[in-house]
Amino acid sequence: MKKTLRTLAISALAMPMIASASAQFTVETVWANVVKDGVSNPIEGPDGGWGKPTATDNGGKTVCRFAVGKDGKVLMNDHKANAIVAWDGSAMTTYAQLPAVTVTDWNGNETVEGTKWNGTAVTTDDAGNVIYDYCFINADKSLQYWGVIAADGTITDVDLSTPLAELGSHGRLDIIGHIVGDVNSEKGGIGYATTASSDNVIMFHFKGDGTKVTSLTAKSYTVEGLASNGLNVPSAKYLTVDEILASATPEQEFYLPTGALGSATVTDGTLIAGAETLTGYGNRQYNLSATFELDGKKYIVRNYVDATVPDYLTNWKGVMTFGIFDLESGECVASWMGSDYTNAYGMGNVNAEVVDENTVNIYMYVCTGSKDDASGTIPGAYAAMVKLTKEDVTVELPDFVGDGTEENPYQIATAEDLCNAYRVVNNAGGHVWFAQTADIDMEGVKEFHAISGYNGVYSAIIHYDGKNHIITNFAPENVPFANVAETDFYYCTSLFGVASGEISNLGVVNATCVTDHGAGILGAYAGHSTAAALILDNVFVTGTVIGTGGYTGGMFGTTGNEVTMTNCFANVNVEGSKYPAGLIGRASNNINLERVYVAGTVKASDESVTPYLVMGTNKAPEYMGYQVIAFNTGADEALAADIAIGDEEVTVASATDTEAIAEVKSWTGYSETSTILGLPALEWVPNEAGVNDITVDNENAPVEYYNLQGIRVNQPAAGSIVIKKQGTSISKMIVR
Repeated sequence: MKKTLRTLAISALAMPMIASASAQFTVETVWANVVKDGVSNPIEGPDGGWGKPTATDNGGKTVCRFAVGKDGKVLMNDHKANAIVAWDGSAMTTYAQLPAVTVTDWNGNETVEGTKWNGTAVTTDDAGNVIYDYCFINADKSLQYWGVIAADGTITDVDLSTPLAELGSHGRLDIIGHIVGDVNSEKGGIGYATTASSDNVIMFHFKGDGTKVTSLTAKSYTVEGLASNGLNVPSAKYLTVDEILASATPEQEFYLPTGALGSATVTDGTLIAGAETLTGYGNRQYNLSATFELDGKKYIVRNYVDATVPDYLTNWKGVMTFGIFDLESGECVASWMGSDYTNAYGMGNVNAEVVDENTVNIYMYVCTGSKDDASGTIPGAYAAMVKLTKEDVTVELPDFVGDGTEENPYQIATAEDLCNAYRVVNNAGGHVWFAQTADIDMEGVKEFHAISGYNGVYSAIIHYDGKNHIITNFAPENVPFANVAETDFYYCTSLFGVASGEISNLGVVNATCVTDHGAGILGAYAGHSTAAALILDNVFVTGTVIGTGGYTGGMFGTTGNEVTMTNCFANVNVEGSKYPAGLIGRASNNINLERVYVAGTVKASDESVTPYLVMGTNKAPEYMGYQVIAFNTGADEALAADIAIGDEEVTVASATDTEAIAEVKSWTGYSETSTILGLPALEWVPNEAGVNDITVDNENAPVEYYNLQGIRVNQPAAGSIVIKKQGTSISKMIVR
């Protein structure tokens, strides 16, 4: 016999916590010369002129386009002073006065001794030596002349002995990545660079006699589609010099940031690392990447923007922001968003300096060559030193029934369970399984952390089986964008946040999502580039979504990876300022929709924005298949003309269109009799009047045990007295 399942008071008892060790990273700004709140604070002294020293402002003084951080300072070339100079956040000093070298200019004319214009590439090796190039004024000679400053200050010049014709590369060399090894040792050190107008990556191999560098050779790799323009710079992987020399596959030797440089925007790039591909590189492909190892784990620092950075800064601008990623899990363990803006024509790089097993100094450097009146950015050099500290902390995890595996998923039975789900996801990474074992009423719950995305962590792949249950009255309190804590900015008003993996057999009823982050009832992202695709099956939502910023959709704000939906529907009222839509605000990845319908009203809060009943897109995703009906229940019939899945046609109907309703009822998975808000429901959903009264067969319902204090227990001890709950049946028993 079936009975109505109601929420029981016993389910709301306090959940005990268990301890789990975890690493926590903190970021501290040691010093910063950046643009913040529209105020430009460049390094004192050098400007950002690209011309020869005599042709620039500021008394003819120029500064290296790139720099390297070392011992709390950034080192760069002062071309006019013929020196490597050091900035420590407050003062400029001379790090090394360079010897005079005669070089050849663009026209083939030799410069006068002592008046050469230095190069721009400057880096360090594992031994702390500083390596720099001479000659910026001849596109081919910039590869030729180099110098090394040893730890004791000794300067040694070395010329490239490999004929340039053998390298198959040409163009100016601006920047070189960190060098693996010791350039003064007999084994030597290896670093990578690219040149302007070339698809080649050059591997430089410095070798010495144990005290100073004595030779420099190079070989060139062709990287299809690199189109470097002197901007993409590889970062060495975790290989020794011997391993690099023995490698037969160049891409296994370095991480290579790539991306397309556009007239107004820069597309997301990719870090290629042998067989692995790290996507979502960031908005500025030439900002290099830096790898380091800490306590046996490997990390990469790369250009990165997150939800705290306004949209208008995420294309050409905001190039000094970065994230630190765990290379094994892909998790962003920390980020630095300490600079609002730098000019579109800036160039820069990042490097990491390991101090001890728990501390890394990270240096970000940008030099802009033009003025931007709108932002207040002025030409000059900008830099920041940030300290990353790792601490081992104890994390309190909820004592869920289950262990999160496919065989024994975490059981979600109460509002408290749902509110604590993010804790086990945030601590886990990899695949995490959940099973909802009861209907859940979220009435009155104001504080909620999205299941995936808390603290910027969304590497876990979630498998959430609703078991034909519903979540009602989900309406977390919106936290204004400006007031969101830096450690908790990820989509607190959506259920899953960044939903990658599978969601099935779940209904979210009478939800209210009001946000200025950009989101939907189920999540801000459907899939994500650093995690996985998303599959939804037998899932529906009803409610209201109001977005005052970011992408806004009934289910999701945007897609971050491939999305497949089968037997799903959204009956929603949506209003948004950016791609408002009934299903997904902006679709930017491959989409497969089978037996999906959307109903409700969609409004744009801005007259210049087009609303969509299904979804909008600006990325021309591939549609692998679609079977979609859009019911327009709004008063504005003109909205029907704006319905789209990209350029694909969608069946449009009114809420009373009997033929369209009959078609949905004929779809596999839909009921002929059950309705929600007057439209067909899925087969497991009862009729409209009983939407909050899901029925469960007690004989097949999962069994839960509680002690007499109301605390749920996994394995009751023999002889103990417990409360047994199965479906709607509750009894006291002695465990035999």
